[in-house]
Amino acid sequence: MDVAVKLFNDGIIHRYVHKNEPNYLENLVKTISELQHEYFVDLSQIIINALAIKPEIFELEPPSCLNDPVFIRFFDEFIKKQKITEYYLLDEMGSFLFLDENGKLSWLVLNDEDLMEATEFEIDLENVKINPQLAKSIHNRGVLRYVFNHDEYPAPENIDKVVNLFYPATKLVGKTNYYYSYIEKPLMNPTIDTSQIISYHDYRSKMVKKK
Repeated sequence: MDVAVKLFNDGIIHRYVHKNEPNYLENLVKTISELQHEYFVDLSQIIINALAIKPEIFELEPPSCLNDPVFIRFFDEFIKKQKITEYYLLDEMGSFLFLDENGKLSWLVLNDEDLMEATEFEIDLENVKINPQLAKSIHNRGVLRYVFNHDEYPAPENIDKVVNLFYPATKLVGKTNYYYSYIEKPLMNPTIDTSQIISYHDYRSKMVKKK
């Protein structure tokens, strides 16, 4: 115990779980998960600051969803269900790029109420001609718009093609209303060099051969 206290005071360890306490394994797993989340939030903050597009903004807040227990629980359950091995934060809203153990790409796109409302307003402002069913879905928050590469957004003369950017949305109620879409087959082709992706299985095979 004296050693543990000294390590705490020296800033060498972050948490201490005694192996003789009740529910030791459960507490150990919980502690590891909490530390992973703290690390991810800290790392995300660095990335978000680096990607700030306005020079007058020195620091941006991390996506609010990363501090929302409802979203965190949803996210943890989601990546387990989809067998995700890697994930990367894509934007300040809280969208993610996923890779499974076979190196397959997918996306979890996240919008909040303000962004959904802004999308509806923009569609009305641009007077885009869309079918009534899609218009109703946009108004009822049943779909969300997502552009994988902003240079692929339709030019003004082709604005009717904006309908190809909508995906089915599901509502998640946490500290705020979130709307998410899990995209496995994008309607637009993201410019990603998949030849640079090494699947977890291939990585493990290479590591075994090296040993």
